[in-house]
Amino acid sequence: MGVSDTRAPIPLRRRLAYLLVLLVVGLSLGEIGLRIAAWWMPFVDYQLAQPWTRNRIPDPQLGYRVSPYFPGHDRQGYRNADVPSQVDVLAIGDSMTYGFGASAEQAWPQRLQAKSGRVVYNAGVGGYGPCEYGIVLQELLRLAPKVVVLAVTVGNDLSDAYISVFHGHRCPDLALASPEASAALAAADQQQPFPSAPGVGPNAAPPDTGYKRLALYRLVRSVRHQLATSSRLPFREYMDDTFDAASRRPGRIPLEAPPAFRSAFVDTSEIRIQEGLRITLHRFDQMNAELQKRGIKFVVVLLRDKPFVMRPVVERERPDTWARLAPLVSLEDRTVALLSQWLEERRIDHLEAGTAMQQTSAGGRMLFPESDDHHPNGQGYDVIAETVMQFLRSRN
Repeated sequence: MGVSDTRAPIPLRRRLAYLLVLLVVGLSLGEIGLRIAAWWMPFVDYQLAQPWTRNRIPDPQLGYRVSPYFPGHDRQGYRNADVPSQVDVLAIGDSMTYGFGASAEQAWPQRLQAKSGRVVYNAGVGGYGPCEYGIVLQELLRLAPKVVVLAVTVGNDLSDAYISVFHGHRCPDLALASPEASAALAAADQQQPFPSAPGVGPNAAPPDTGYKRLALYRLVRSVRHQLATSSRLPFREYMDDTFDAASRRPGRIPLEAPPAFRSAFVDTSEIRIQEGLRITLHRFDQMNAELQKRGIKFVVVLLRDKPFVMRPVVERERPDTWARLAPLVSLEDRTVALLSQWLEERRIDHLEAGTAMQQTSAGGRMLFPESDDHHPNGQGYDVIAETVMQFLRSRN
């Protein structure tokens, strides 16, 4: 005969209490483990950060840089498969060089490499301007490039130069010394602030508070976000304005936007844009002197905005729209003329890629996405690459 178990069964309430204690202990250990892992391992910290801001990380000199853990970026945070020991061409610029809204293979530096057979390094980052271009150059001169191609987006680089120096307090060597001039610029800022688009980067979203600071919550949020973006499920807890999201949705600057929005960034009669122009030209001088000293060729590419490139099509099919855009394009034309004249006087090699894009657009090719985004599509970036390649060959 077997021995019967005389132990009294554990009451349900006590069993549930045990399970609750085990759950709390397990979650606490998981929370502690994730926090320790995030402290020691940058990749884990990246995964736990807000998905809509983690692709840009703070940088003391540049303001921010792209996280090296953002898929498709190298260990320096630039949009390349890897970091070569030496390159033929170093491409510096903003989102138009980065290839915003297109795949990495469609960005114009990568297309230039495919077309020319040269090793081209893409050092473009969205939101950078003349201030940051000089810092990027100093950082990447160790790649020993034979040619540095600086792509200047005429439509916003002058304002970016001003904002970086006087609002971001970067590149102090580019700032004005005159207190009177600084006061006049501050007064202009107060009287008529620059129109702004939705922000991106480390400060674009409010910081996590309350339960959202829990590492376990942030892990679930990260997984949910990655599932949503990979399967196109809706997920908009906060404005999703990251690089990867941009290629999946229309842009935020429509072709038919009030010209005042874009013209504010290229109106050289405005005191802040005049200062941005001065900063830009001074930066050109600095970069040219540095590269001449090292025997490296320097080429400046002037990139035009969507209204200029689309002018033949818009004039023909939407004359009412062109009437609203014409003043903006005229202001941009004036800025291009000023930059070109200054570069010519300094004997700095330069080309204007917008004309080739305009001619291609007039021939029937669509060089921009069928949305309100003002960045080119893959075909547009391909035209830029072809234009740069032909120019480089003509200078050999």
